[in-house]
Amino acid sequence: MVFRPARLLTIGVSVLVATLGMARPAAAGAPGSDVRAGNVGDSYAAGEGGTEFGPYLDVSDPNTPGCHRSNTSAFELLARIQVIQSVADVACGGATSVNITTTGQHGEPPQASQLTADIRLVYVMIGGNDIGFGVVAGCFIQLDCDQTPVPAATLQLVQQLGSRLDAAYAAIQAGAPNARVVVTLYPSLLPRDPNADLSRCPEINPAEVRLGNQIQDALNRTVSDRARAHGFAVADPRPGFAGHDVCAGRQTLFYRPGTPGTYHPNLTGRAVMAAFDALATPTAVPTDLTPSA
Repeated sequence: MVFRPARLLTIGVSVLVATLGMARPAAAGAPGSDVRAGNVGDSYAAGEGGTEFGPYLDVSDPNTPGCHRSNTSAFELLARIQVIQSVADVACGGATSVNITTTGQHGEPPQASQLTADIRLVYVMIGGNDIGFGVVAGCFIQLDCDQTPVPAATLQLVQQLGSRLDAAYAAIQAGAPNARVVVTLYPSLLPRDPNADLSRCPEINPAEVRLGNQIQDALNRTVSDRARAHGFAVADPRPGFAGHDVCAGRQTLFYRPGTPGTYHPNLTGRAVMAAFDALATPTAVPTDLTPSA
């Protein structure tokens, strides 16, 4: 992906303005609204924590297990500004690659089986739960995780991830054979500098920052490599999160511990992700990005 700051700013402002106008209905027939799109993946794709403008779309309780599909996920925000038409938002919190291929969640069939041949664009975000994101996050919050075997075990899981991603990507291609596929990488959760000021996130120590970045870099590298091997586009939101990690205080783009969306992108973070997703899909991005009234 070519990083185009001016284009990113235009898209990002449009997404944010549309988000602030969530109480108003979206206008029908706007440019780009004929691009039938699907959303596949885990809680980052579903918009975990995003109940600022109403309950989850799948009517799940924020405090109990469920897919937790937000009406302000990056995918739904792109639909809000008419970049796409949301026809199969099937991302689900807790999903691993097998929940795309063979095993449904919460009474639903596997995600890939819910895609159809008339879909022209699919956004995908998967892999974090395959390597135990929840286990690592809990370890960082509750323990000195660098003193445990969890980071090493997680890196071993990353090494085994490639074949699982290949299976998921193949299932997506089979479910939506006429679609362009955009795979989104995971935004940088931790400061890049292990010597950064960690006073705003006392649950994390410098060694955990180093290990956390090592794990996330390995995850994103594997996701990117396998996506490109399948001919998919890759959206990398990390430049938009630079300086806005979970330790950045009021400037953070993540929910802090103690909220339902702990360590997931907050509302502004999801808008940033939406902008980078749009940049990776030039054929779907209309010239006029004026939000609906």
